[in-house]
Amino acid sequence: MEQNGSYDFAAAFARLTCVFEDAAGVASEGQAAGLSRLRKMRLAGQLSALHRDASNILEELGGAFDR
Repeated sequence: MEQNGSYDFAAAFARLTCVFEDAAGVASEGQAAGLSRLRKMRLAGQLSALHRDASNILEELGGAFDR
């Protein structure tokens, strides 16, 4: 995220925080008793997508630090 030629670290960290909050919510939901197998699979898919999102943001941050 470039802004006026410089990287907007605050926005990247805010996005990363949102991803972590979403992952915490999904993980918490996954702790409920009696979840169906299908629901567990959907939650696992959501966690996987959130993991990818966090990885992409961290790669972006790493690239910005290297500049």
